[in-house]
Amino acid sequence: MRIALVSAHHRTHDGSPIAFLQMGGRSVLAWQVDLVLSLGCERIVCLGNQTGPEIDAVKQRIEEKGAHFQSITTLLELVGQVAAGQEIVVLADGVMLDRSQVPNHLHTGRGVVAIPAEQGLSAGFERVDADYAWAGLLVARGDIVERLADFPPDSDMIALLLRLALQARTPLISLGPEVLENGDLFLALDESVLAERAGTLITQSAKRVSWMGPGQAIAARAAQALAPRFLEAGPLVAGGLSAVLVVAGVGTALAGFQALGLGLLSVGVFSRAVQSALKGLKQRLYGESGSEKYSIYINGTIDILLIIALTVPTALREMHEALFLPVILLGIVRLATNLSPERFKPLLSDRILLGIFLVAASYFGFLPEVMGGLALVALAASLFFQSNLR
Repeated sequence: MRIALVSAHHRTHDGSPIAFLQMGGRSVLAWQVDLVLSLGCERIVCLGNQTGPEIDAVKQRIEEKGAHFQSITTLLELVGQVAAGQEIVVLADGVMLDRSQVPNHLHTGRGVVAIPAEQGLSAGFERVDADYAWAGLLVARGDIVERLADFPPDSDMIALLLRLALQARTPLISLGPEVLENGDLFLALDESVLAERAGTLITQSAKRVSWMGPGQAIAARAAQALAPRFLEAGPLVAGGLSAVLVVAGVGTALAGFQALGLGLLSVGVFSRAVQSALKGLKQRLYGESGSEKYSIYINGTIDILLIIALTVPTALREMHEALFLPVILLGIVRLATNLSPERFKPLLSDRILLGIFLVAASYFGFLPEVMGGLALVALAASLFFQSNLR
């Protein structure tokens, strides 16, 4: 069994706990918890008796992963709780290490992660010996915790655990200086450092979206701009706003204001695209897996609602005639999206752009003609631009 020790003890110059500083919409402590969970820790102990929403969020995430959370005031409280046959994973206060850079050996074995002394000391890390500095992460035998009882209570317990791990001949595992140069390892000393790193991470994690589908591309850029502050709550807010706007759009069209209804529906689809981009960005940034299952159902529902908004208000006896063009248009567009070459798929699947055309057509009184023209364009894409056409 592995027990992780993280810290919310140290503070910034203005008195804020370093562990509660934000990067990408979540706290430093939350990032650290994800790292130690990836190393197989079943119990997370946090040094520093902190309270607040940040701690609550971390505790909830730990419990969702099937692990246990404990908060202590001093490391002496840990003495007697870690058995000799267990392992202690220590992550120093404010240390931010990309999970992809954690040596593979640490997932099953022990070690003290080190970096070259010259670069490490310049970045604020503690020296280990003449050649190396500690990178802030170690995995050691659990029996070193018992020896903390031999030291004064006001000692720097994290530093002591490092020394005890080295005395127990825990091997050094060296990382190259590039982890510091690339920002994969750094100390979270203030918000400016975290903001800069968050911007880099978001840019690296952003999925490239072709401008062939301009509506989706703009939504992706909007999500990237919102991500530094709204990555946690953003997908939920954007999804809720999308649902309200789509329902309002259909209701407005039913009330006889078709152009306005289509406009609201299009804005709702844009909000849905922002939500999808934010959710995807969050999953890639946090290393989480996602599912496209619900996206398929949602996209199908949007097309059905778009057909309804294009059909109403129409007398019931004329409904079959009014349904013809919207159903043909959306059906051929979906068919063309599946059959056309990859470079055309973003354009054909862009419901935001389609909505803009339909709003303008409805407002100026040319909706049937525009729907027919767009259906012909999509049909041409299906017939003449197939990648496997013989």
